[in-house]
Formats: sequence, C-alpha cells, structure tokens
Amino acid sequence: MSIFDFHKTNYPTSWGDFSLEYKFFFVYFVAMGLMPLLSRRISASLELLAAASLLLAFTVLSIRRRRAIAWRWLGIDSKELLGAGLTAVLMGYFLYALVTSFSPFNPVFLPLFLAASGFFLFSVLQDLKVVTFSEADFLASCAKSAGSSVLVSSEANVVEASWKSAVRTIFTIAFILVWVNGISRFRFFSVRIGAIAFAVLMVCGFVIHFLLGVRLLPNYPTLQEMRGKDRRR
Repeated sequence: MSIFDFHKTNYPTSWGDFSLEYKFFFVYFVAMGLMPLLSRRISASLELLAAASLLLAFTVLSIRRRRAIAWRWLGIDSKELLGAGLTAVLMGYFLYALVTSFSPFNPVFLPLFLAASGFFLFSVLQDLKVVTFSEADFLASCAKSAGSSVLVSSEANVVEASWKSAVRTIFTIAFILVWVNGISRFRFFSVRIGAIAFAVLMVCGFVIHFLLGVRLLPNYPTLQEMRGKDRRR
C-alpha cells in the first residue's frame, strides 16, 4: 500500500487481528526501543547481532508458515511499484538525514537506526504486497492465490469522486514536502515557516477528512459517515 493509498489500509483494532508479520515487527520495534537502556553494558556489535538474530528468526517463521498454507505472491501493478519505489526513496532519505545528525556506530543511537530500518523494511514489503497489517488481509491474499473467490465489501466497490482523489494527492504531496524540509539540511524554507506550514497542514487535514469527507485516515470515519451510523441506529 503506497503512501498515496494510505487511506485504504486496513488497520486492525485488536492485537489478535494483526498479522503474524506485524506482530513480529512490533516485538522487534520494542526490542530496539529497550536497547538504549543497555547501551552502557553492550556494544554496537552486540546490538547488530541481536537485531539480525531477531530478523532472521522472524523471517524463518514467516516463510515456514507461508509454505504450510501454500502462500503465493500475487504481484503488483506499475502504480503500486512506483509507490513502493517512492516509499523506499523517502525512507532512505530519512535514514541519510539521521546519519548526518547522529553516528550510527554509537550504541545509544544505533537502536534508533535499527528500529527505523525495520519500520522502513516493513513499509516497503507492505507496498509490494508481501506483508499486511491485518491477518484478514493476509488470509484473503492466500485465498486469491489459491483461486478461491473472496467476498469484497460494498464500500470497496464504491467509486470515489475524482475531486476527492485530487485533494488527497495534493495534501499528500504538501505533507511530504514539509516533512522532507523538516529533516533536510538543505531546506526549501526556514524552520519557522516549516513549523507554521506543518500546523496549517494539520488543520487542513482535519477539515479535509472530517468536514469535506475526503478520507485521509483509514480507521477514523468522516463526519458524513458518523452521521450515517447515527441514522441507522
């Protein structure tokens, strides 16, 4: 799921509904967050070894499960490939910005790089439709790869108005520009203007999502959707 399709992502609301790979990522992320507390007792090489061991163990368990249920990759189209490439470029640039600010060989900061790298890896794999956030989406992809029919909700078949897609795309591009400016040494505009632009974007995002009904956040209903639920009650 690319950054331009973020609103379509199915985020579970309970732990049991998350996919196995996401649970692995969560454990990995927590482990990286705890490492700075032990930075005075362990070296950077040990931190790298611990991170690599976790990734290897999780990869082996994931592959083993996928083989057991005969999972097959469904592939992606050119738009999704472009989105995955853009995600990789933006996240790679973020890592570069971290390297220019902090030494990745410092045991205190190395877990930050490892956690960010794990997050970026999961995001790119999700864009490539290799992993999913929810277990339901993963099982649905397994059913599709097996040739079974998968029921699609009526909401997924609704064609969105073109102006809503245009507004979301413009907002996403503006957000990316402000975000890149915030982490870059070569800024398009000053830090003060960047902070003001970020605040304006947050207000615009609220208006766009809740008042205009252009979905930006996957798990939060728009004002129109909330009114619809109240009427059905």
